[in-house]
Amino acid sequence: MPLSTANAVLVSGSLNKTEAWVRSQLQSLLGSLAAEHPDCLSIHPSGLGLPQIRVEDVRSLIEFLSLKSQQTSRRIVILWEAEKMNLAASNALLKILEEPPTTALLILVSRHPRCLLATVRDRCMKIRLGFEAAGPQPLSEQEEVVLKALECLQQDSKTLLDTAEDLAEKFTVQQLLYFLMKLGYWIVIAHSTVGQFPANHGLTPGQQEGILNLNRGMGSGIWAWLKALYEQQRILLQDGVTLNAVLLIEHLLIQWLMLGNQGRKALDGQRIVLNH
Repeated sequence: MPLSTANAVLVSGSLNKTEAWVRSQLQSLLGSLAAEHPDCLSIHPSGLGLPQIRVEDVRSLIEFLSLKSQQTSRRIVILWEAEKMNLAASNALLKILEEPPTTALLILVSRHPRCLLATVRDRCMKIRLGFEAAGPQPLSEQEEVVLKALECLQQDSKTLLDTAEDLAEKFTVQQLLYFLMKLGYWIVIAHSTVGQFPANHGLTPGQQEGILNLNRGMGSGIWAWLKALYEQQRILLQDGVTLNAVLLIEHLLIQWLMLGNQGRKALDGQRIVLNH
């Protein structure tokens, strides 16, 4: 399908490559490099603490697309860091993806497209630009939230249910699986190198300490944990699978506790709290 007739495009790759691609498309479709063009709307994650694309942002793009184009035949919306859409925003976006206006072009830009709902990905034309750098990437603010949640759980300072509900409120299951796998890779590095992180790792001192704490609690159980995450991702990618997010996240956290060196002791403590 040529881009000129597409209504939704998911473009993934490194920041430099995706930005260059978007600039070239704006030049081709609008005759301008400026994202401030009257027929173009750019949406970025926002909010204090944990930047996200929220349902209000999606409602604003739906209203924008409903208006008549001013200077060209297309109305273009660019969703930057689309993987940071929360669940409510993703569900609202699905409605416009199912029946988009004929003049609409939605461009979803993402470094981590698997964090998007499968139903969102399936309705987009996919363009993969690749990445410029290999190896583990530094943790984002969202991933640091997950890191701290696992630390609290490991230290018995928060119950399984409270942790699962808190994470389900902040992230989709797809997002959380990706974040957990990325943390898993860092734990593997810490485990394999006895805590010696590679040069130019980009982690903050607090993140390094958190990963080392998780490694001490998980140890060699990290390999089984990653296998469990991959299996859960495989299930989610199957057509028609719908799961309760809180129950699924709670199940993943139970696996985390049980696989760790300190897991069974921590899980016993969690059961005592839950039974009261």
